[in-house]
Amino acid sequence: MRAGVGPRFAAVASLTFLVATLAPGARAQTPTSDAVSPQALAPLFTLEWEAPRDGTGAGACPDEPTVRREIARRAEGVAPLAEPRFRAHASITRLADTTFRVELTTRVGSDVGTRTLAAPTCRALADATVVVLAMLLAPSPTTASAPPPLAPPPPVTKPTPAVTPPEADGPVPPARASILAAAVGDLGSLPGAAVGAHLGVAWRPHALLLEVGASYFPSASGFVGTSTAGGRMTLFTFELRACRPFELAGPGSITLAPCVSAEAGRLAGEGVGIVNRTTGEAFWVAVAPGAVASLPFARERLALRIGADAWLPLNRPTFVLGGVGNVHQPSPVAGRATVGIELRFR
Repeated sequence: MRAGVGPRFAAVASLTFLVATLAPGARAQTPTSDAVSPQALAPLFTLEWEAPRDGTGAGACPDEPTVRREIARRAEGVAPLAEPRFRAHASITRLADTTFRVELTTRVGSDVGTRTLAAPTCRALADATVVVLAMLLAPSPTTASAPPPLAPPPPVTKPTPAVTPPEADGPVPPARASILAAAVGDLGSLPGAAVGAHLGVAWRPHALLLEVGASYFPSASGFVGTSTAGGRMTLFTFELRACRPFELAGPGSITLAPCVSAEAGRLAGEGVGIVNRTTGEAFWVAVAPGAVASLPFARERLALRIGADAWLPLNRPTFVLGGVGNVHQPSPVAGRATVGIELRFR
């Protein structure tokens, strides 16, 4: 470089910073102070900077021009660096625990030094790298031939991973008890269509609905052929039911529950249209698949309850009038529907 010519910068694949030396003709005009201004520094420093580019905000890595400006700012006022020429290569990688690490290689003539730094953020790691490279611009006279030793980097505090409890299928509804009063319609257990009443008590321990109840059908008449002789039938049962409720739209919404049920009771008949009073009864046992739906209201204290079951009798007794004929035998499948109000207790 000729005397009197200012600093010159060259931009290629890497960024070059040069520390200045003055020609003999200009040396007499140079201040004797150990510190010079940045304008007196000649380019004699090379940096290759590799950093991730996928961060945003506080998590972004500074780019090469930003690192260059920060090194120039920190180098202001330091004594110029003479030969030999310094070269540095910095490669930043993101680790699996979200911290960052830099592999920094410096070359002074034939001497090569490598050091590794780590920091919680890429910006903090870039600041530490800038400090190291700025120190290389002003080594002490006794260590000018080699980079100064580095203080140990600050310990990296790895973030403690948050312990997330395993997610359940959905919010677990609170356990509650309820009382049900409903009207029941039956087709197949008795002669023709029959209407009765049902009372039940239910307990919901989280994911299940357990219910015990009783149903009564007071009267359903059947006749032998076209005659006026026949029988008046009644049915009284105790029932056990187990269901798996599902809230269709979260807690407080419509609940749909598939169920399995079993019942046992008494099927009785009394002859009608005959001279002598005749009665008979039989033990009734049946099982049923079914489903119930509940629509809560009044802040979930009450619910409209609708249910349907297909009862399968395990025995089908036949009621006969002597000398007249068969009055009734239950169907192989009896359909039953309920509509009622459920009072809930938490």
